[in-house]
Amino acid sequence: MPFHIFVYKAWIINSSASNHITPDLSLLHSVRPVQATCYITMPNGRQAQIKHIGSMLLASDLVLENALHIPKFQFNLLSISKLTKQFAANVVFTHSKSTKKFAANVIFTPNA
Repeated sequence: MPFHIFVYKAWIINSSASNHITPDLSLLHSVRPVQATCYITMPNGRQAQIKHIGSMLLASDLVLENALHIPKFQFNLLSISKLTKQFAANVVFTHSKSTKKFAANVIFTPNA
């Protein structure tokens, strides 16, 4: 059965992102500051500093590890590659003709 992710804030689901990113520090738990000065290049080509790393709770039993806090980033970004590696999961995108919206279902693969 697919696991649906419901969060109170909008997320951009990105298959080419290397990391989960949020500008909202309050979404992170077990937060630790980044010791060295580190930057990412944002989609607009500008550099933004990574301030913290922590865990993010997306659902009661779904915790994303090593999410980046980047205050200058404008969106919450969910990395498909990190999600599928951390949870041995597949992500299936579906489109509803009636609502004209896309949905992402995370399907967890049983451990072999």
